[in-house]
Amino acid sequence: MECFYEPNYVSGKAQRWAIGIADGEPFCVAGLWCGWKEEEDGLTSRSRKSPSTRTRIL
Repeated sequence: MECFYEPNYVSGKAQRWAIGIADGEPFCVAGLWCGWKEEEDGLTSRSRKSPSTRTRIL
């Protein structure tokens, strides 16, 4: 992929920020997620885990 988008709330409202490699080279991302249906009310819940968002120089 060349970039992905995440909301940024610095201004107080969600703005889409493109996240990618500075020189535009393709890169990969990975994540873990899980979904389940609650027995009591039938609602579907989801959880995800992403790596730290600290700045890293590549």
